[in-house]
Amino acid sequence: MTSNPTIFEQAIAAGDAYDEQLRQAAPTAQDKLPPNTITPKEQAEGWHLLFDGRTTTGWRGYRQPTLPDGWRVVDGALTRVGQAGDIVTTGQFSDFELTLEWKLQANGNSGLFPYSTTLTTFGNNGRFIYARAKFTL
Repeated sequence: MTSNPTIFEQAIAAGDAYDEQLRQAAPTAQDKLPPNTITPKEQAEGWHLLFDGRTTTGWRGYRQPTLPDGWRVVDGALTRVGQAGDIVTTGQFSDFELTLEWKLQANGNSGLFPYSTTLTTFGNNGRFIYARAKFTL
């Protein structure tokens, strides 16, 4: 007796087939660029890099004017190498598309907080309430 695959199993098989098609596809202009670069067309469309792969320009510590010493660029990645808190971009953005690659060591803890905003303080202890969505890996 054979059983029909479930909808879930069918979706997984379709996803696997699509992934294989992508692997076999001819490289695009973007695929031929070095990491952390954008094409002239993307520049003309208003895209810009948050991280250039070489420097920490454009980043600072949360509620700090500069980037904490615990953050460095290591092998083309913005990396926490010592004690340091959260970091934020020096720019403000709205209505954006975000594309990124994420590296995380085993047992790592990292997150992304788009649209992070400090709304208010309360009490004398300086605690803050934040409005943000968190994506955690």
